[in-house]
Amino acid sequence: MAKVQDVVDFFVDTAQKKAEMQSGDLVTNLRLQKLLYFAQGWYLARYGKPLFEDDMLCWKYGPVVRTVYDKYKDRGKTGIENNYAFDRSVLSKDEFELLLDVLMAYDGKATSALVDISHGLDTPWSNTGAGEVITKEALKSYFSELKPLPSYMDKIKNLKVIVPKRNEKGQPIVKRSDWEACDGD
Repeated sequence: MAKVQDVVDFFVDTAQKKAEMQSGDLVTNLRLQKLLYFAQGWYLARYGKPLFEDDMLCWKYGPVVRTVYDKYKDRGKTGIENNYAFDRSVLSKDEFELLLDVLMAYDGKATSALVDISHGLDTPWSNTGAGEVITKEALKSYFSELKPLPSYMDKIKNLKVIVPKRNEKGQPIVKRSDWEACDGD
């Protein structure tokens, strides 16, 4: 089982690298809490056991892992940065692949959309009393009823790799039929 801080580090590091490469935004505490909620729910649905041990609480603004909230609450709406590299080896293969799947499913959505999803009717958050623990059983039941989370690794495994033949100079040789197909004729 992963430690919640390892899951946090994955999401923070991924957002940080994306921000550095594509001038995107760092992950905020609010967004991080939503990603933890989705990751825990989807892991429970897929594997029948928790991704991390920490409980999620039902707070006014959504599901929260208290220790993570407390660690980053001084950041406010400012993005969270790590001053160290994420160590992929701290996660199992299943944990890492599930986190990639969650990232691929939710990364393109605005934080406000993640809030709307987690706050929907009949979600584990909306069915739990204020300040109470959102049970892992409730998360597992809810996420198990949803359309399965697509597997990013399955998509990668099914990619067809085309390696062109090369001439003596190492340049790719393109068949005329392929060239004409690209011409739009």
